[in-house]
Amino acid sequence: MTPKQFAELPHQFISKKLGPDIWLPFSLTMASIVAASQFWLTGRTSFLVTRCLLAFWHGGFIPDTILYLSYWYTKFELPIRLGFFWVILTVTALVSSFLAVGLLEMRGIAGKAGW
Repeated sequence: MTPKQFAELPHQFISKKLGPDIWLPFSLTMASIVAASQFWLTGRTSFLVTRCLLAFWHGGFIPDTILYLSYWYTKFELPIRLGFFWVILTVTALVSSFLAVGLLEMRGIAGKAGW
C-alpha cells in the first residue's frame, strides 16, 4: 500500500467531518507548502520525507473532489462533470511534464544544483 492510498481513508473521514469546502483548500495549501520546501532538500532522507508528505497531502484530493462534486450535481449531471475533471487532470499532467523538463535544464542557476 502506497502512502497515497494510505491517506485516502483519513482524508475522507476528515472531509466528512469538516466539509470538503474547508478540508480541500487546507490540504492543497499544505501540499503546496511541502512542494515549495523541496527547494531546500539536502539529501536522500529529506527527499524521501518530502515525497511521503506530498503523497499524504495529495492522497485525498481526488476522492474529496468527487465527494464535493456529488454535493452539487445530480446523478445525471455528475458523470459529465467527472469526465471534464479527468480530461483537465490529464492535460495538466501533460503540461507539467513539459515544465519539469524545463526545470531540469536549469542546472547551475543561482548556484543551485539541478533537480
